[in-house]
Amino acid sequence: MIGSNCLIDKESTLENCIILPNTYVGEKLEVKNSILCKNLLINLQNSGVIQINDQALIGANESQAKPGKNKTGSITKGLLLILLVTSLPLWPLLTLYSSIRNALMKQAEDSTISDTFIDNLGQTFPAWRWNIPSAITARLPQLYHVLTGRLDLFGDSPEARYATGKEQRRLGVLGPVQLLLDHTAPEEERQLLELEFDADLRATKYLHLLWRAFE
Repeated sequence: MIGSNCLIDKESTLENCIILPNTYVGEKLEVKNSILCKNLLINLQNSGVIQINDQALIGANESQAKPGKNKTGSITKGLLLILLVTSLPLWPLLTLYSSIRNALMKQAEDSTISDTFIDNLGQTFPAWRWNIPSAITARLPQLYHVLTGRLDLFGDSPEARYATGKEQRRLGVLGPVQLLLDHTAPEEERQLLELEFDADLRATKYLHLLWRAFE
């Protein structure tokens, strides 16, 4: 029996269970003879109660992002436009730096990296960034897509292979996955990092994210 506003993630098996409203059940879980209530798991056989502190397993499903939430405002877009225009003279130098760096490190990658993104309307499009260590500087050209309204400044990773099932979440150029993880990071690590960032209720969490990206 599954209550309202519940989310059962893929490849999970539930047998003789009651899922109370507003509960999230993570991927590839096998639960039998239990009641799940947000982050509580109640075993019906021995009446044991376990509190789960890992949101990736079970937890509350109450604060999903709305499609119109966190849209980048016009003032922010104006500042981004100024940033992009003033940074244009540096683009050839960044391309040259990326090429020399990869050549000295004997890497096979090009000076730029092409990504396949999904925008906030569900459409797929290509985007590029420099192949350099600084994640914020590398994604500077992608800020153009914030000006066009395709992406937000901050949001979940818009990479196509990690964007499935996010129809109700805003996608953005900058976020914990984009700034703190390498492109080879597994999907489970990316999802866990997004959950941790969602659970951070500090008003300054975006400033902390940018600070960590510059470290």
